[in-house]
Amino acid sequence: MRRRRPPVVLSAVAALLVSSPLLPALAQADTPPPAVRQVVSRADQLPRRDHVLPALPSELLLTPLETLQPLGARLEAQLAADLAAYDIQDNATLRDLYTARATLAQLRGDWGAVPGWTAKARALQDKPAGRLASGVLTDLLAHQRQAQRDAGWLRDEVTRRFGAMPWADVQDLVKSTKGSIETYSPEVVRGALQAQVDTVARNGQLSVPDVVALMVIGARMQRELLAPNQAAIVQGLQAVVDANTRTAVRPDLWTPRTFAIASDARASEVVVAVWDSGVDLALFRPAAARGMASDDGGQPATDLLRPLGDAASRWPQLRGLVKGAMDQRAALDTPDARQFRSTLAGLKADQVRGFSEDMALAGLYVHGTHVAGIAVDGNPFARVYTATMLWNHRTEPPRPDEARSRSIAQAYGRIVRGFQDAGVRVVNMSWRYSPGAHEAMLAFHKIGRAHV
Repeated sequence: MRRRRPPVVLSAVAALLVSSPLLPALAQADTPPPAVRQVVSRADQLPRRDHVLPALPSELLLTPLETLQPLGARLEAQLAADLAAYDIQDNATLRDLYTARATLAQLRGDWGAVPGWTAKARALQDKPAGRLASGVLTDLLAHQRQAQRDAGWLRDEVTRRFGAMPWADVQDLVKSTKGSIETYSPEVVRGALQAQVDTVARNGQLSVPDVVALMVIGARMQRELLAPNQAAIVQGLQAVVDANTRTAVRPDLWTPRTFAIASDARASEVVVAVWDSGVDLALFRPAAARGMASDDGGQPATDLLRPLGDAASRWPQLRGLVKGAMDQRAALDTPDARQFRSTLAGLKADQVRGFSEDMALAGLYVHGTHVAGIAVDGNPFARVYTATMLWNHRTEPPRPDEARSRSIAQAYGRIVRGFQDAGVRVVNMSWRYSPGAHEAMLAFHKIGRAHV
């Protein structure tokens, strides 16, 4: 099972600090493989384990690589044991495992081993762009280290390798990758670790879940390999974009697929519910009952649109940044996207927490309204009903316990009964929490223990 991404992420590079995909869990290296390998169809069927870090995560960004190598050796041996012990039939889980092996090979300087692991991960990609381009930058950085090539060689190889790919398949990936690398900032990564992951480590006396240990190593290798080559990679990708922008016209796939129902059509009103973070009903034709709301703990609330609180004065700036983040994710090089990249790249470590919380709040403020606009576009008979969940936007997640879980379950029951009473016929559900999200909350507050 994959985690749902937060409404706004800091950048594609720093996103792993707050929304890592659920990496494969790690088996003990000294456990012999069973006679029959256990079938695994999703990541949460695998065991979890904790590992002791040699220092706080943010400190490990600055220490010599040798500090992390004993931890990396343990993780690598355990990943190998997983491949032997389990018949993993979920492509996403296998991709994460192979990608982790590539990162750990980087840590111990085995540059020749990196392309083998990225090739395995690339073969499991679902989309054409992934099957063509996934892991190519990782391979080039490994070859650069192995052959001791300079940044000019890397720039030219980036242009050559990506320029040879069919532009129609890879254009979105190339543009979004360029934007992500443009916004990469060691300060942002360090600030994100300080704001959240350091707390996880402190709460556990430096004992953290395996996914966090792998995340820290990945962030350290990004600092080692990406930071000194950032400009060269961006220049290489920009050359590919420029060459294709001059010659390629992207077809409009969406306009021919749109439709609208005539306002005088023989139709009846239909109530459409948006179960999300809140809807600005002033922008739509609301249902008679309008909706209901629950706070982050499941208690009834009155705000159908999420309040901005003291961030209201910053809304004009935040609105542009949210638009820029969405454009960035869609690989659109707009003024808003450029402003978002510039703002992100200029952050200092001690500014990251406030920026992240502001962006999370703004993302929650707009998301439900955005979804409602898509749901009722072209339908004059739609009436909007909102089921508003006022989720937490702070860096520190709520402390999970049984009473809170029961309260939230009761809130869900009230919402479903509200749908029935309002005559709702269509529901869009933007579910926020997966099992992995609950595991992250438990790990943050060091509740329970890893299972084997």
